[in-house]
Amino acid sequence: MGNVIHAQQKDGEMRFRIWNTIVDGYESGVLTEEELRKKLKEKALEQASEDFERDFPRRVERAKKGGTSSVLENRDIEGDWDQKL
Repeated sequence: MGNVIHAQQKDGEMRFRIWNTIVDGYESGVLTEEELRKKLKEKALEQASEDFERDFPRRVERAKKGGTSSVLENRDIEGDWDQKL
């Protein structure tokens, strides 16, 4: 993950900053809870998209060769589907 949320209550309001544990410094300014939610959601979606783009080609290649993307088993590439919907 590489980051943690720091919180501070000042003048009756909660504010947040994102601390980066890799560079040991803040990676955000002071944020409201809604701004924090938006920023972290954007980062999560970006990471998920990167993970998908990285993993998809390997998963499809495994499925083409072994009938499944699972690394633990194979299935007959020319056989029937395991169960009918």
